Amino acid sequence: MAYRTTSKDRDLLVAVDMVEGKLLQAASIENINPNNIYFVSENIVIFVATKNVRIGGYRGRHDSSWAYAFNIETGKIHALLEQDYGIYKGQTRLGRILGISKDKKYAFMPAYENPWLI
Repeated sequence: MAYRTTSKDRDLLVAVDMVEGKLLQAASIENINPNNIYFVSENIVIFVATKNVRIGGYRGRHDSSWAYAFNIETGKIHALLEQDYGIYKGQTRLGRILGISKDKKYAFMPAYENPWLI
């Protein structure tokens, strides 16, 4: 089981083995604030965060999302897609996952290419 727990000074993503009743891993997610958390394999948890932001060069505010992978074995968290690195600056739904490969190694996510960075 994976869940988020918060207190006055901590914001953690926690993974627990329900059969053994023991803590597997915990990681700080203080600046992420996830909306959804789900397993894609026995050792990988995906969580998605959404935030209303201003994007330079675009009018108004936009709901942007980002997806992160939490590796229960290592305790490491990494972003699945990030703006820059050739992804269109105005894309807002970077947390959208369309599917997971059969071997559970890849997440399929729509990303628009920025032709000025290629």
